[in-house]
Amino acid sequence: MSRLPEPTYDSGPVRIPTASLKEGHAKKVLYVSRDGSTQELVLCRVGGRLHAADSACPHQGGRLAEGPMMEGRYYHCPLHLYRFHPASGESVEIPCDPVTTFRVTVEGSDALVWVHERATSVTPYSVSHFPPPAAGGGK
Repeated sequence: MSRLPEPTYDSGPVRIPTASLKEGHAKKVLYVSRDGSTQELVLCRVGGRLHAADSACPHQGGRLAEGPMMEGRYYHCPLHLYRFHPASGESVEIPCDPVTTFRVTVEGSDALVWVHERATSVTPYSVSHFPPPAAGGGK
């Protein structure tokens, strides 16, 4: 995991070098703010686009993995193999709150990650997102 220098302004982006980040891979970086607090970020390249998220898995506190992504396109938590869309943070096929994603812009070969701005506004998981089971228990 790389440790990043502090940003010029706490409200500005964090610059992350991405020249070595392969398609379908994720890497973790540790962001340290001016007040000394830290946040582990995970950055990935999917479909030629860069995405960034908080590495904390919302399921049971695991951390999203770095290295090859699941199916070459999903963040995943090695604790229970939950998968998440990098652009939206939404879980794939399993009811779970989304991971926190951040807006990313590109400057040269660097990603500028706006850690103080969520990239998407995703509604947390609720039972109402899934249809009720079929009558008779599906028999």
